[in-house]
Amino acid sequence: MASRTPLDKAQSRPRTRGEARRDLLRDRGISLSDVARDLGKNLSVISRVNRGQRRSRTIERAIAERLGLPLTEVFPEWYADEAKAVCGRAGRSRGGADPTTSQ
Repeated sequence: MASRTPLDKAQSRPRTRGEARRDLLRDRGISLSDVARDLGKNLSVISRVNRGQRRSRTIERAIAERLGLPLTEVFPEWYADEAKAVCGRAGRSRGGADPTTSQ
């Protein structure tokens, strides 16, 4: 069975990913208003990014950093492909040759 991320666990109750992220932040004593203030951004922009209605790598990173989790776990809707690419490259040799082929 695949391991569950903190976002998966927080999302186990019926709600959106944005609500789960907000609750995880709240559990750490952080609000979206805190993130907005720290970044000098408007709260509505932070909220839209959190809900997945707008993209901002800067804001996504800031939320992930405050949660202490990688972007691939905090925003799987945007970064799932990156996680797959990293996992796919892990088995390849640095020389670029496929170690499973014979010569």
